[in-house]
Amino acid sequence: MHNQLEIAQRHVQAVARMLLGHKSLKPGVLLSAGGPVDWEIKLELACLARDSDCDLVHLSLDDTEEGYRMTGIHICAPRDVAVHSYSDCRLSMIGNRTVIIPAQGRGYFVLSSRELIHKAVKPDNWEDGLNRADQRLRELVAHGVDTAGQIAVHAIAQD
Repeated sequence: MHNQLEIAQRHVQAVARMLLGHKSLKPGVLLSAGGPVDWEIKLELACLARDSDCDLVHLSLDDTEEGYRMTGIHICAPRDVAVHSYSDCRLSMIGNRTVIIPAQGRGYFVLSSRELIHKAVKPDNWEDGLNRADQRLRELVAHGVDTAGQIAVHAIAQD
């Protein structure tokens, strides 16, 4: 299909469209993508969120049986003096709305144009929405999404 950098960009664009619809991302939220997240990367992401004072949604990508694709989402949200961190999150489509479901903990996250908003209780039928979100993500990644004017994509290739 494409090289890993292009695939990562397509995932960022697809996830942005799923979470934001056609709203534009404003200062206060960062979307990023990269390889698998280990404890060292988790620490770097938390520091980035704290230092930038932005909520961070990081897409983890890796080689799978289906090719190079998103394998999870990591969230960092600086609040007061702490950075709240959630690993192994997944997308779920509830109706036509896409939300982020953390693997551990309560509730779910909605991405507004300026911040991640935590809702205390998981929505009804969130488990059914996991497969719908996976399918929608695959479609958007395969066909591409025009996010011009919605998000700014900056590619930084790793050596």
